[in-house]
Amino acid sequence: MAMKQICEQDELEQELREAGRKLCVVAFTSGNCGPCRVTTPCLEDMSLEMPDVVFRKIDVKKNDEILEQFQITGVPAFFFFKNCQLLFKFQGGNTDFLKKKVQELRFC
Repeated sequence: MAMKQICEQDELEQELREAGRKLCVVAFTSGNCGPCRVTTPCLEDMSLEMPDVVFRKIDVKKNDEILEQFQITGVPAFFFFKNCQLLFKFQGGNTDFLKKKVQELRFC
């Protein structure tokens, strides 16, 4: 099952509320971004391996409001939430760091 694509601000807020105490990883990506083409399959694999973590993606070309709210200046960018609170964020295509951060925050 592929990661769910988020298109609207209220949809993202609802997803974060529904995730509750689970780790929610929100990936800001673009189809024409080279590093995004590496990190997105990595996230999709993790979403299958870790059903206790919620993975969502947002196409930066489709929602300026969300981009402004999260101050996205480059992609890929990753935001990690629990209980609707931002725990950590980073930008870049380092899949090893991404996997490590998901594992670290998954059980905190």
